[in-house]
Amino acid sequence: MSRFSGFSPDALSFLRALKRNNRREWFQPRKEKYEALIKDPMLEFVGCLNEEIARFALAYVTPPAKAVYRIYRDTRFSPDKTPYKTHIAAIFPRNTAVKREGAVFYLHFTEKEVLAFGGVGGQIAMSSWLTARCCNRITRSLRRSLATSLYERRSANFKANS
Repeated sequence: MSRFSGFSPDALSFLRALKRNNRREWFQPRKEKYEALIKDPMLEFVGCLNEEIARFALAYVTPPAKAVYRIYRDTRFSPDKTPYKTHIAAIFPRNTAVKREGAVFYLHFTEKEVLAFGGVGGQIAMSSWLTARCCNRITRSLRRSLATSLYERRSANFKANS
């Protein structure tokens, strides 16, 4: 069984700094730091989540390299030309799904929040009961996996600031 060692507090600091300095000339010298603080731990986390997902939704196990989104934004048609995403995200589609169709699980975190979603898109219909059941199991798995890392650190900070 894989063990997720967690995101360090420096990962959140890096995301905050990226938000303030979202420029190629700032990011390029810090790309290795991004990979060490954000990307590599996310790949490890996705590997752990896959083990949990395999227990109840084997068809949604996704290789970490395919699940984790890239940091580069597609700015071709956007008025916002900032080149980098200020979050890290992963998606777990059904392994037989056509791209962008069907039920998926999605995980995303920024310097301020952790979000987990599950849902159905495209032309494929799925029982809402099954989607809700899988989402609940994913949420419980996420809470367990993040408990010693990002979740507790950030939730304590949110409560203090509320």
